[in-house]
Amino acid sequence: MGNLIDLDELALRCRDDQARRYIDEAVRCYKAGAYRSCIVSTWNALIFDFLHKLGELELTGDANARSRLEEFEAIRARGEVGLKQALEFERNFIDLAANEFELLTPLEKIDLKRLNDDRNRCAHPSMQTPEDPYQPTAELARTHLRNAVEILLQREPVQGRAALGRIIGEIQSKYFPERVEDAIRHFQAGPLRRARQALVRNLLVVLCKNFLREELPGDERRRLIAAIAAIVEMYRAIAEQVFQSDISPVMRETEDGKLFALVGLCRRVRLAWESLDRSTKGRLERYVETVDGEDRVKCLSHATGVPELKGRALARIANLSFDDLAKVISVNPIPEYIEFGIPIFSRAGGFRYAEKFGETLILPLATHFTAYQLGAVLAAVRANGQIWDAGGMQKILAELFDLTNGLHGEVSTNWQEILHFLKDKNPDWYKDLEEKMRAAGMHTA
Repeated sequence: MGNLIDLDELALRCRDDQARRYIDEAVRCYKAGAYRSCIVSTWNALIFDFLHKLGELELTGDANARSRLEEFEAIRARGEVGLKQALEFERNFIDLAANEFELLTPLEKIDLKRLNDDRNRCAHPSMQTPEDPYQPTAELARTHLRNAVEILLQREPVQGRAALGRIIGEIQSKYFPERVEDAIRHFQAGPLRRARQALVRNLLVVLCKNFLREELPGDERRRLIAAIAAIVEMYRAIAEQVFQSDISPVMRETEDGKLFALVGLCRRVRLAWESLDRSTKGRLERYVETVDGEDRVKCLSHATGVPELKGRALARIANLSFDDLAKVISVNPIPEYIEFGIPIFSRAGGFRYAEKFGETLILPLATHFTAYQLGAVLAAVRANGQIWDAGGMQKILAELFDLTNGLHGEVSTNWQEILHFLKDKNPDWYKDLEEKMRAAGMHTA
């Protein structure tokens, strides 16, 4: 019974209002036991839905859809004179939907051909004997109803190559989201909402190939990986099959100069790492241990997000220069970087260095601080005149106070002590911090 879909629910899935009215009529006929009428109305719903889809495609600039609509309008304008052509258009619409507009797979085309055959038996005098007219069963009528809705009526009008090109074009747009959650919402409003397996497969393969093989700017790469991760989340079962059968060989063949991209794919899409063979995993492990040059920062930034590569990456990050460490933190600020950032900040040897370290090593990691780590930062400010006397430190400390608001109860004494110390040194500089502390209920006198 779990697979028996409610007929009224099927009617609600129809996208086109006119088609939905015919499906509503078909459902009423079914419930009344008029199974011949049910099948005829279901077929009529398909015709109107196809015409509606042609109209939607025409709005997207599909010249073939416009041509077919003009053909239909010309037939309709002839009235009874065009009856033969109208019947021909109706007979051929399944082939048009499947072959010209890729709305149907070969198996779906067969299912709708069966509906057409049964519709003809129901609509025309058909009988096994003069006393025994054709009478479809309830099960047959229900099957046709369900097939019509699930195969065509509930779907967007683009499913094949046209859908693939349209979705890729959307992802390449600079307005496509870079967050996975936003990408999912975007896809759920388009042809991927109820996509066929073939479309999901082709899209994942194309996107992964582009991500691993093409030279792409950073923003386009972020949009691309957000799209891949969103599709994997939306269609996990299909994605598992596709990664194992189709994308695993693509990942294995990644060029040495693009291995940082493969590490990035594994970071954002766990399924990618799980689909790698043992030799490719070993190749990535050696890559993380030895990569140098411009790709080093990109590789290490991503590798910390892959549990199996994280230890190797952190061992190398511990020896990075300040500039490279700041770049790594900007890509993927994780708590493990705090142990590298605070000591560098504490040893700042100039005002501008103190400001730069505060902005790039402290603030990006502040939301991960423990009370002890925040206390260490404030102690470093107090101990190093190059830090507390830097002109930009007033703004940095005020922002640090906001970013660590969850620790206010544990470190209120630390903040009070540093404020008193700073006010003694330069009373006018730290009024913003004093106002924030007072608003948070801390004593500032």
